[in-house]
Amino acid sequence: IQARVRLPTPWTVGNKEEKIALVTSNESEAVLGYTTAGGDMHMGGANPIGGMPKADITRSLAYFEQHGIAGLGPIGSLYYVNMEKPSAELRK
Repeated sequence: IQARVRLPTPWTVGNKEEKIALVTSNESEAVLGYTTAGGDMHMGGANPIGGMPKADITRSLAYFEQHGIAGLGPIGSLYYVNMEKPSAELRK
């Protein structure tokens, strides 16, 4: 249920503003089976991290925090993202 109810608001706003909502389901979620078809896996128009395993995503974010992206310096604000424990955010 959570996967199907958390994206309608950004999707609605995106449609109104003629934008595309992004999905953030990664490859690890699909492989391990904790993403839902018709829910968090398919509700957006684009999925920039869909083919990446979670381990690659967390390593990339740590790299971007320390070294930045081409043309940019280190992205210190990623510290707060990197300090969070990755989870599927499933609630009882």
